[in-house]
Amino acid sequence: MNKKKTFTIPKITEPDKKDHTFVSPFFGTKNKDDIVIPQNELQKGVNKRYDDFRKEKKFEEDKKERYKREFNIVSPDDIYQEKKPSSSQGEGYTKLEPKPAAPIEKVSDELSIPFGLEDEIEPLSDADLNEVLGDYEPLELDPQDAPEPEPQKPAPSTPVTQSESFDDDDWMLDDDVDEDEEVEVEEIPSPAPAATKPTPEPKQQEAFDFDDPVKPRAKMTYQHPSLSLLQQKERIQTASEEDIEQQREIIDMTLANFKIGGKVIDYTHGPTVTLFEIRLDQGVMVNRISSIASNLKMNLAAVDIRIEAPIPGKQTVGIEVPNPVREIVNFGNLIDDHFVKNSKPLDVILGVDLGNETIIADINKMPHGLIAGATGSGKSVCIDTVLMSLLLKSHPDELKLILIDPKRVGLAAYAKVPHLATPIIHDAKMAAEVLRWAVDEMERRYDKMYLLGVRDVASYNDKIKGREDEGYEHIPTLVVIIEEMADLMAQAGADVEVSVARIAQKARAANIHLLIATQRPSVDVIKGTIKSNIPTRIAMKVSSYTDSMVILDYQGAESLLGNGDMLFVYSGSRVKRLQGAYVSESEIDAVTDYLSQYPQHYLLNQEAMSDQLDRAKHMGEQDELFLDVAEYVIEMDYASINKIQQQFNIGYNRAANIFEQLTDAGIVSPQNSKTPRKVLITMEQFMEMYRS
Repeated sequence: MNKKKTFTIPKITEPDKKDHTFVSPFFGTKNKDDIVIPQNELQKGVNKRYDDFRKEKKFEEDKKERYKREFNIVSPDDIYQEKKPSSSQGEGYTKLEPKPAAPIEKVSDELSIPFGLEDEIEPLSDADLNEVLGDYEPLELDPQDAPEPEPQKPAPSTPVTQSESFDDDDWMLDDDVDEDEEVEVEEIPSPAPAATKPTPEPKQQEAFDFDDPVKPRAKMTYQHPSLSLLQQKERIQTASEEDIEQQREIIDMTLANFKIGGKVIDYTHGPTVTLFEIRLDQGVMVNRISSIASNLKMNLAAVDIRIEAPIPGKQTVGIEVPNPVREIVNFGNLIDDHFVKNSKPLDVILGVDLGNETIIADINKMPHGLIAGATGSGKSVCIDTVLMSLLLKSHPDELKLILIDPKRVGLAAYAKVPHLATPIIHDAKMAAEVLRWAVDEMERRYDKMYLLGVRDVASYNDKIKGREDEGYEHIPTLVVIIEEMADLMAQAGADVEVSVARIAQKARAANIHLLIATQRPSVDVIKGTIKSNIPTRIAMKVSSYTDSMVILDYQGAESLLGNGDMLFVYSGSRVKRLQGAYVSESEIDAVTDYLSQYPQHYLLNQEAMSDQLDRAKHMGEQDELFLDVAEYVIEMDYASINKIQQQFNIGYNRAANIFEQLTDAGIVSPQNSKTPRKVLITMEQFMEMYRS
């Protein structure tokens, strides 16, 4: 039987440490395997030299001292400052005190004698001096013409040469100097600045202030254009009594054929159509007239007819039949001196109704308007009549116009009138910025009215009369006219929609009014938020029943004849059919040429609008947190992607993109592997660039 062997663990002998001990050339064999930190770097057990690598600093350092340390800057104060001995330097250092500057000698008031003639020339006595001067009186200078006193020059002193300078970090000891002996060092006096006359600052060009653009100025001498610039034409009767009586008989015969009890009892002859009023017999339904509309149109041989069943306020049904020959309503025949001198400031002439009565609308009561219709229906001529009505009777200081014309040709004739608040706008993006400016102007006007406790601009202007010296300014009426809304919505829909909706909602009391024209009155152009705040609407001829409902909320615009034939709803009143006034291009050119002699005073110039547009484009390309991150970085004076991630709870990629934008904007320095990013601008510069 085999015996069990006992298992034993062999003992591992430790190597001799002396064979592997590192011998330091400075400390020899007494070297330790740990980092030796100098005692003067430790404060309260914390190493100060590693504070730059800590996320949260444990030692506060003066920015001035940090700047000197980072860029190795030594000032004269550091060279000649008092050097106190430390415990490590010993007692061999002496205290240095600056030598006081030599006193300035007082210059003698006596007359100087040329060199070499001291023995030959004797000074004059007081009696001899009085005899020489005689009746001489000293010249008295005006205090304003007196020369400026020259600054006193300091007494010359021996400058310290290079060999006599002292190094702040390496002080030399002289064995021959006793410990109790003090070494005096001459202080270098700072040179006095040369006495220079203050030079006047160059006059800078007047910069445009986008926040407060209205500049106070004297009211210009202005004379309204003469009405002789317009053409007046005699009205021509387009239909005879026989023609009207023949149409009346056709309508009565058609009613009898369909066994509808009723007959024509009256008619109204207008420039475009004739309105026949039908009284139905008792028990006849009104909608039976609408059911035979096609038969009436065929029997009358009319292009189209419009049935109004019933006429509001009457017990009759109206049938509007086109005239065989249409009459042109001339704008020069409708306007007169009474309208120019006695009408309200914002009254405009639109045309005539079926009774040949001139229709005048007050923009202040509208307070906003919508003009819509197909191409060639008369929208541009309607805008021309509105503008001509305003230009013929309004002072440029009382009325300012903002014209937005994406088509570039519709409103080009008004480019030189002095009533413009801005140059005519053609670009959609710039139009969005100008509409945003109009919103800001509305808010500024409300702030001014709030300070005076008034409710509208008219009361504000009445209250500040005679108080212009106190800083109050007259507020003009602002009318914004958009020639084609569909094009603006296609290119800058979001920005335009928000600004137009805000102006339509609350700009009435601020005397800012909006007129919008479009040839595509669809729901994606005339949004509900815009339409609900525009009570005044003008519908020209449209192609479908749906478009008529979008414009008026009524049918009938699809039955119009075009060329100025319109349906007019004035601030919620009932629908009226009008024939718009016609103003020719020659009349417009005559009036605008006369007005071009007066200077234009823009509230917004082209350069300011371009700068604002560039700024808006630049801001649109930036991250929405760009301004917040930039302000945080400048305030902390520290730029770190990781810190921005933690502070704003965003990912690394977005934070890196924001830092690229900050670098492109010149706010922080580019990335460097050796040194952290630095903040390059101050908070004042940032506020001036982005928050103004």
